[in-house]
Amino acid sequence: PFQVVRVGTPERGILFATVPGEPTTELGRKVRAAVRGGAQWNGLVAVLGLTNGYATYFTTGPEYLAQNYEGGATM
Repeated sequence: PFQVVRVGTPERGILFATVPGEPTTELGRKVRAAVRGGAQWNGLVAVLGLTNGYATYFTTGPEYLAQNYEGGATM
């Protein structure tokens, strides 16, 4: 259910990174940085939630431990 789709070139294109749930802002930033670095991509990277299924919220470790709304709703 996780995918990366490339459109265009690394300098002028866009990567779509899909997540089968709702990533928090902090996790979205981490996914974007990891995908950009792994793909050696200079163009745009868009993290798209709620794609290819639904597996609740996706959070970082500290967000889960804080047990705020998203962290508390993560399985």
